[in-house]
Amino acid sequence: MSKEYWFPWSPARFRADTMHLTAEQDGIYRRLIDHYMETGLPLPDNDAALARIAGISSDSWVMAAAMLRPFFKAADGKLFLKRCDETLADQTARSRKNAEKGKAGASKRWKSSVDIPEENSSSHASDIAEQSPVESTVQDKTGQDRSKTDSAVPESRAAAVIASFDSAIVEVFGSENGRFCPASTDYVFAERFLACGADEVWLKAYFLERMSKRKRDGKGPIGELSYLKDAVPEAHANFLAAKSSPVKRPGVPQQEQTILRTSSVEEKKRANELLQRFQSGGRA
Repeated sequence: MSKEYWFPWSPARFRADTMHLTAEQDGIYRRLIDHYMETGLPLPDNDAALARIAGISSDSWVMAAAMLRPFFKAADGKLFLKRCDETLADQTARSRKNAEKGKAGASKRWKSSVDIPEENSSSHASDIAEQSPVESTVQDKTGQDRSKTDSAVPESRAAAVIASFDSAIVEVFGSENGRFCPASTDYVFAERFLACGADEVWLKAYFLERMSKRKRDGKGPIGELSYLKDAVPEAHANFLAAKSSPVKRPGVPQQEQTILRTSSVEEKKRANELLQRFQSGGRA
């Protein structure tokens, strides 16, 4: 694919499925999965083609094939992998749903604009400019009502929040504890965190701080964003309140300074180290 692409990955689940493989077979299998997800298509059921995809010789593929082919289901000259197909289907459904929402929103705005009488259009526009965004009640993926403005949070921003959350898990607890895919409610809560005023930079630092504290307390990683449904709004409110009396730290952005102020002495030291790594480009 021409653009950069990512997909959810769980090292723990992958390792559980591949404990019987050698290191070489493990690497070949991972390359096949990457190709499957990058192209969005099943693999060709052809030994020569599979060897090229994996970047190995035909002889090496023949030796590894007996261990790797059982992961796939062969049909119509293709090799299908259930977990990849499920992830691709979920991404396609989400993209289609967002496209439909966009079309519906554009149609509604267009209809509203053509229905405004010409003689009242000027005063109507002034009234709209003075009003706050109209709120409507909708159901989220958890079946609970949530308030949503006419200007919805772009999915790319919500995806960036989820990616930062997963990145914080791997940064603090290691790749073996990473998630295979986001929780079903992660997009809902990512949108809520952004809607309450928190931005991607603040959330990225906050996730790292929370994960680091859990590790110091001998606890495992947080599994999904819903766990932080109350903590994030509260922490962000403290962050906004602390803006009125910032602590001056040379070289540290204002937003990160405030996060440091709301932490304990030990947490400040750890968070400061992490933020310095961000600034120096030491973190992916």
